[in-house]
Amino acid sequence: MPGLTGGVYHYVSRDHCLERRCLLSRGANDRLTAAFPPHSFLIGLSSIHWREAWKYGERAFRYCQHDAGHAIASFSFAAAALGWSARLLDAPGDADVAALLGLDRDADFAEVAAADREHPDVLLLVSNTPHSRFSAPLALRFAPDGVWEGRANPLSRSMSIGRSSTMWPGRRGSRKRSRWRLFNPLSCRY
Repeated sequence: MPGLTGGVYHYVSRDHCLERRCLLSRGANDRLTAAFPPHSFLIGLSSIHWREAWKYGERAFRYCQHDAGHAIASFSFAAAALGWSARLLDAPGDADVAALLGLDRDADFAEVAAADREHPDVLLLVSNTPHSRFSAPLALRFAPDGVWEGRANPLSRSMSIGRSSTMWPGRRGSRKRSRWRLFNPLSCRY
C-alpha cells in the first residue's frame, strides 16, 4: 500500500490509525510481495474471548465467531464498493495466523493474563486483481521475519475475571487504551 512499508500493522479504532507491530526484513518483504497479486494486502482478525465471556459466559466463543463474520462481511462490502474483492483464506491454520499477527509472541504478552490473550480468527486477502496466483502457505512462511515492536497492554488492570459486568470500565464512558503501545503510529490516509 502506498505510504506503508512492508510489515504487520494494528488498527487503533480510538485514534483511527495504524500502528506498526513488525517491520519486515527486506528479503521477507520482497518474497511476500512477489507471492501476492499486485495491489493487495492481508487483513487478519483476532478475538479476545474474555470480552464476551464476562457477559455471555459459555456462549462467548460463538459470539466472537459471529462478530468475526460481521467484520468479514464489512470488509467484503467495503472492498466491493471500491471495485476490489476480499477473499477468505482457508489454508492457514490458527498457528499460522497467530505467527503472522504476532499473537504467539509470549514476550509481547508478558503483562497480559491468559484469558486476555488474543486468539486468531481469520485472514482475508484484499485485492483489486484476481486472486488465482496467490499461494497462502508459501507467502505466509516469510511474513513474520522482521523486527517486532511494542507489547500488549492488559485490557484493564482493575478488571479481573468473574467480576460483575457493571464493573466494566467502558460502561462509565472511560476511554480504553490501545492494546499496543504506540511506537510508530501512522495516520490513516483518506
